[in-house]
Amino acid sequence: MARPMINPPSEEDLPPGPLRDLTVELHRLYVSAGRPSLRKISERVKENDDAPTTVSHERVRQLLVGGAESASRDVVIALVMALIDMVHPRPDPGEERERFLLLWHAMTGDVRPPGAAEPAPTGRRDIGARPDITPALGSVALALRFEHFAHRSARDIATRLCYRQADDDVEGFLKSFVQMTDVMSVVDLIAQLRMASLHEMAEWLIDLAVENLPFFDLVDLVLLFYKQRWRVHVLLTAIARRRTPQEVDELMGWIGRGRKDDAEKLRRLFRELRSQGEDDELDSLQGSERF
Repeated sequence: MARPMINPPSEEDLPPGPLRDLTVELHRLYVSAGRPSLRKISERVKENDDAPTTVSHERVRQLLVGGAESASRDVVIALVMALIDMVHPRPDPGEERERFLLLWHAMTGDVRPPGAAEPAPTGRRDIGARPDITPALGSVALALRFEHFAHRSARDIATRLCYRQADDDVEGFLKSFVQMTDVMSVVDLIAQLRMASLHEMAEWLIDLAVENLPFFDLVDLVLLFYKQRWRVHVLLTAIARRRTPQEVDELMGWIGRGRKDDAEKLRRLFRELRSQGEDDELDSLQGSERF
């Protein structure tokens, strides 16, 4: 059975502008790569140790049909790197990376001056790396604000949180972290908080991630939890509490294809935590059994 064709959005669906420019160029690269399957692209990203983050097949589809508006720089670059590897003859990776960075900056409104250096990518953190935060911790002078930690490792951040002060806005910091980084960075920090025995703070971060992430990034978060073989009770509880009935319905269908027990657990949690009206709405969306 032939795969459904992924076409670029029409100008009616996605009007001319920076978002359309980025989408069209991503689609052109996708076509040059031979229109590979979305899962193949996602797997190619995962296999590339130099890719700054992972990208689910659903997120790939979103970017190709015009849903790149909230995409982080790392997500766009990871997708571009994977597609470049499938183009023959292969274009210059450095030139393509720079071209798509300019398109991404134009879309976000963060246009760099000519010749300005590109900030280092957040990348896949080496959680075993030796922290370089010791000088700042010596005087506890580094305020707990996201801009002070934007390019530090997850281990550095967890170390700073171990030495948190009474006036530190931990919730504000964690919320900014979720909003300004990518899903892989969130997972890295959760792991480091657990290693530092900051379990309540890790659960706090999970709750904030579920509340603030776009839906397609939430799907990536669930996928990464399973990949790490973590217990998902806290994550499912946060989803049941925070997300809309429509989103919970879609996640139940997605989870239920491989993990029926977890899908049923999410349904039970939603029933326990939400109002009768919301529960009735979820029932109406499900219609018949989906898994």
